[in-house]
Amino acid sequence: MNDYVKFSSAALTPILALLTAYIAFRQWRTNHLKLRHELYERRLSVYVAVMEFLAYVMQRASLNDEELRNFLKKTRESYFLFGKDIGKYLDELYKKAVDLQALSSELESLPVGEERSRKVLEKGEISKWFSRQFDVTRTKFSKYMRLT
Repeated sequence: MNDYVKFSSAALTPILALLTAYIAFRQWRTNHLKLRHELYERRLSVYVAVMEFLAYVMQRASLNDEELRNFLKKTRESYFLFGKDIGKYLDELYKKAVDLQALSSELESLPVGEERSRKVLEKGEISKWFSRQFDVTRTKFSKYMRLT
């Protein structure tokens, strides 16, 4: 009987060690998946903010200071959630939006004439640029939005 108890005790130790290691691995895996999901959610919120901003620009063809502030507020985490490429892209979006806002303001006070026509064309080019950004944004963000 003593031999059986000794054998059981000796066999139980490695079994418990393996079971503990398996549980630790599963906890690590669960935490890793949870972290990836949380990162995805935060990235998705930035992506949605950019797409909403683009939609707003396309609907209005102009911007106000509040919309620009909202864009900056909703995308400020992007520098920590994405690579430098997204940060540079969002900076470019913001600068183009400021240009669009400035042109809209200028057009309100310009009389009909050559300079106004030039500014209207410039505003049209920026609006066309914004219209192309839906696909550009989707492409740029897609490599960060994969869950696998």
